[in-house]
Amino acid sequence: MQNKPDEIVEAIKIAFESAAYPGDNAITYDDVNNHLEASEIAQFFRGVTWQSVSFELILAHSDALFFMTPEAHQYYLPAFLTTCIMHQDEETNILSSIIIDLTPLRQITRVDKSFFLKKFGVFTAAQVRAIILFLEFALSEINNSTPFNRNIKASLSFWRAHSSINTTIK
Repeated sequence: MQNKPDEIVEAIKIAFESAAYPGDNAITYDDVNNHLEASEIAQFFRGVTWQSVSFELILAHSDALFFMTPEAHQYYLPAFLTTCIMHQDEETNILSSIIIDLTPLRQITRVDKSFFLKKFGVFTAAQVRAIILFLEFALSEINNSTPFNRNIKASLSFWRAHSSINTTIK
């Protein structure tokens, strides 16, 4: 039986409730103006709890996850996941940004693999299960585009295969 959106949102909230705020200077990999977009994202998210991130902030910065440190990524991902579910009927780039973020590259270099492992190695088993719940919901409820569904399926396949990612992917 398919989980209802509010059940998935609650599961995500519970799984990430103990995620620690990364600190004001550890939101993006570059917050000292060497990379303008990363600096802006750090500025907008600085001091904001993931529970209070607004739909408008996520909508304006749907690609923010790409610039975040592993700790900030872990901390803010639930805001993106829950916002995507709660606003699933609205046309946004949020879902595509999440799927791209959660899907490893087919041709992964040693540098990419190291970054990917660092980025996703911080998740707990409960958080990985919440990500899988989100992806299952996205596949069945949010998007009916066949090409995009392939991306969701690829991401879901990866996360299911590494359901204890913090110990098996390393």
